[in-house]
Amino acid sequence: TPRRSASVMIARARRSFTRIPFRADIAVEIATTRGIARPSAWGHAITSTVTVRSSAWSESASAHERESARLNLLLCEKASLTRYASMFWCYYEPLTRQLCYVNAGHHPPLLVGERSHRVEVAPLDAGGPVLGLLSAARYEQARCDVRPGDVLVLYSDGLIEATSPAGEEYGESRLRDALATADASSPDAIRDAILASASAFLGSTPP
Repeated sequence: TPRRSASVMIARARRSFTRIPFRADIAVEIATTRGIARPSAWGHAITSTVTVRSSAWSESASAHERESARLNLLLCEKASLTRYASMFWCYYEPLTRQLCYVNAGHHPPLLVGERSHRVEVAPLDAGGPVLGLLSAARYEQARCDVRPGDVLVLYSDGLIEATSPAGEEYGESRLRDALATADASSPDAIRDAILASASAFLGSTPP
């Protein structure tokens, strides 16, 4: 079985909300494809659709949900029952200090932050099914509070489905453990901690 490459994306809210990476005019999207001979082409189609319509889907919760359903219908028309995609897309609202997102069957990104003097790792899993299979699927936007110092980790299936020589998958639980103990001083440090954990599990072979 071909190995899937892993992707890790990390965004962090700085100590001051006056200058943070997430702004009303910036959105984040991560997607993976399955059963597709040329996944890069499909991925490009998804990204292009998200980019072209970014001003529409980030206007409101209803617009986000509507555009999710529209993208799903578009991919259903171009796909078969063996081809589909998962996607997580979100935008940040500075006034409410909330991250607004739709998760269409993607492995849940993790919001990591200190709550009640301990590190909490919250999965962002609300939204709907994968894209390209169910033409009548409905999608629902969810929101979560973002505090100074919080970290948003987005990753691909190549990370948590990476398999050790013994045939065991890395899994989300190990990723959570790595995040709970990682040096949160910078996104680079967090990324390095994740990859070090995965490499140790795999026997020094990066995912």
